[in-house]
Amino acid sequence: MGQPAGANFDPETIALLKRILVEAEQSLPVVARSSEVSVCLASGILTAAADGERDPERLRSAGLREIDRRIVRFGSSWID
Repeated sequence: MGQPAGANFDPETIALLKRILVEAEQSLPVVARSSEVSVCLASGILTAAADGERDPERLRSAGLREIDRRIVRFGSSWID
């Protein structure tokens, strides 16, 4: 996968990526939201976008996959 650090995005793409990040964050249970999770989501979204992905659902999935392995759910509690 490409590295987001070298990517350049036009204003429309930046608006799309911001919207996807917010939607991905809001799709998580409140107890699972944190700054670390937001960074993981953003990293996955930006990496996919740097590889040329622009489909909103695929971008969202890329972000969620990035945190998927970091969060394990046990009953109603979430842990890292």
